[in-house]
Amino acid sequence: MSKPIQRIGRKFGDSAIANMIDSSSQSRTFTLKSGAKATFVRQLILHDDIETRTSVDPKINGRDQSTLTPESLQEITRTITLQQFFPAIGRVNGDRIEIMDGSRRRAACILSGASLEVLVTADELSLSDARQLAADIQTAKEHNPA
Repeated sequence: MSKPIQRIGRKFGDSAIANMIDSSSQSRTFTLKSGAKATFVRQLILHDDIETRTSVDPKINGRDQSTLTPESLQEITRTITLQQFFPAIGRVNGDRIEIMDGSRRRAACILSGASLEVLVTADELSLSDARQLAADIQTAKEHNPA
């Protein structure tokens, strides 16, 4: 028998991302900049598989990965072992999941021994749609009333 996941910590506002995260839904469909739709499904990447099953493309993610040091990740590394507040967002790219949003969470999980929760799409995304989706998700999180 499976036990329901108990969420701890603060509740995020009423954005589409927050509602999807707080719900028991395992998938979510987003309308992209181009008007196309992409369905994302929750996946849990076990700690030992994060580096081999996921990657970060700086053309999409935009974060300089060399700045992700144990010192710069200290706060998120401390909390991610307790709860990952937002799943990373990724797309299937070959045999890996490309993390479009969530490279800090990915790095913190690698450092702390935690598994990584990712919303993943196998739908085709253009470079423009992928970049805009990553930017929109970041903006939604920044402007989310807590």
